Amino acid sequence: MEGNSSFEKFEMQLTDSGKEFLREVGKWANFLSIIGFVYLGLMVLLTLAIIITGNSSLINPAGANEGVQEISVGILSVIMIIAIAIMFFPIFYLNKFAVNLKKAFRENSSEYLTNSLEYLKSHYKFVGIFTIIFLSIYVLAFLLMIVAFISGAGA
Repeated sequence: MEGNSSFEKFEMQLTDSGKEFLREVGKWANFLSIIGFVYLGLMVLLTLAIIITGNSSLINPAGANEGVQEISVGILSVIMIIAIAIMFFPIFYLNKFAVNLKKAFRENSSEYLTNSLEYLKSHYKFVGIFTIIFLSIYVLAFLLMIVAFISGAGA
């Protein structure tokens, strides 16, 4: 009795059309990751500018005291740093997918192709988890609004 099924012996092969589609996907992934890194760089510069200058005209209403201004700048800076850190990972995974895919075609390497697909999986897994988290937050906020509306209408 054989230990391997016929499915385990099956070797998937890409057609020429499939290879061209993957090459094009790699180019777009590279472009989008570069745009993402540029955007992150601009966000880092904006965060540094806010920290250094404490630009209160964007954050606080006119006449707010300095203590409130410092707290607002601090809170905004922390929020932006967290957002930058969160956004870094899917962009990084997308870039690694594109780089490894390009190497896979250049060197005709199944190993690089597998690595690129692993990074693509990580990219979509990260995006999917954060989508679930944010959808959950939206549902929770909606439910809290309904509760607040009902409790306010009864008063």
